[in-house]
Amino acid sequence: MALLQEKMETLIQSFLKEDCIDELIITKLPVLIGSGIPLFGYLDSDLQFKHIRTEVYSNGLVKSHYERKRM
Repeated sequence: MALLQEKMETLIQSFLKEDCIDELIITKLPVLIGSGIPLFGYLDSDLQFKHIRTEVYSNGLVKSHYERKRM
C-alpha cells in the first residue's frame, strides 16, 4: 500500500508541476492518521483554484470541488 501511495503522489505531483490539472476533488475524512500524509508535496509556484462546491455527508465525510484558475 505504501508503494502505491508513493507512486500516486509522484504521479499527481508531476501533473501539478506541468500544470495539467484542471479540476481537483479533495475528500476529507474525520479520522486522524498520526503524522499525516502531504497532499501535494513541493511545487515551484502556487497554483490557483476556484472553489466550486462542497458536499458534507452524514458520516462526516467532506468533499470539495475546485477548478483551476488560469490567467
